[in-house]
Amino acid sequence: MALHPETHPWPVMKHYILKLLILLHAHSALAAQDIPTGWNMISLKDIKLRTIDGDTFEADLNRNGRIAGKQERVRLLYVDTPELNESHKGKDLEHGIPARGFLENKLASGDCRLWVDPENSIGNRGRLLGLLECAKTNISLELITQGHSYFDTRFSQPRDYVLYARQEARAFNARLGIWSRTDSRNAYLKRLRDEGKTVYSLKNPLFKVQPKESLSLQPAVHEGRFLRVRGRVETIRDLSRGARLIFLQNRFLKPGLPVITFPKQRKASRMENLRVKTRIQVEGFVQLYRGKQWQIRFHRGMVLN
Repeated sequence: MALHPETHPWPVMKHYILKLLILLHAHSALAAQDIPTGWNMISLKDIKLRTIDGDTFEADLNRNGRIAGKQERVRLLYVDTPELNESHKGKDLEHGIPARGFLENKLASGDCRLWVDPENSIGNRGRLLGLLECAKTNISLELITQGHSYFDTRFSQPRDYVLYARQEARAFNARLGIWSRTDSRNAYLKRLRDEGKTVYSLKNPLFKVQPKESLSLQPAVHEGRFLRVRGRVETIRDLSRGARLIFLQNRFLKPGLPVITFPKQRKASRMENLRVKTRIQVEGFVQLYRGKQWQIRFHRGMVLN
């Protein structure tokens, strides 16, 4: 006996399957933008907003109809756009004004949410740290993609580090925004170097993509270059303020090739409880510390065995 269409289970199942597919698509779209999960969400709909520059804005977060200045100032994570005022970083109106305009237009769309990591919510100067999402688009990632900013990891590192690094390299290779002219490229590469990282591009003369073995590495040959180095941990030495020297096996230096690390980077790389004889890969600049000791300034790394 044929079932009446209204009582047949397939239309109902089809409806729920379609809803599930829509939800999965939405989730994958957000994942592709590296929108965080487990963070606190603040809706910016129908509140007063004021754009300061390409990576900073103010918002009436307590919804009292006015902005309380620096008390309600938001600093975007993973970006550092050109300065509009004189500072130790220099002033760059040519690239800073377009970056501010980009952020201002996105905030004006009315479809924005701020994501805040409950474990890392306040930055320097008391500013609220967050990731801005407008129309399901990660604005920090978009700023990097369009060359309005470099990839900044000082406050924290994103879950999908490679996604940000890849977009930065593409903007660099395409000479977009801050990467458009040689003098500008050199200036922002220097800023990145001062912060301990660089652009992961084959067109970046500071970056050496091929991993090198620590055992045979002669650091003086690679001074000022950003290397990937693999080797076995020989010894570990704790210093003050959470700094830690990790010595990798090296036939030229005793007790080994020093890698200077700090708590935030070790945590991001899941290398907090590293043990002797573990084989690891580290990434960072080769430098001569105080004119005496060759070392690698650790940016990120991984355990290999």
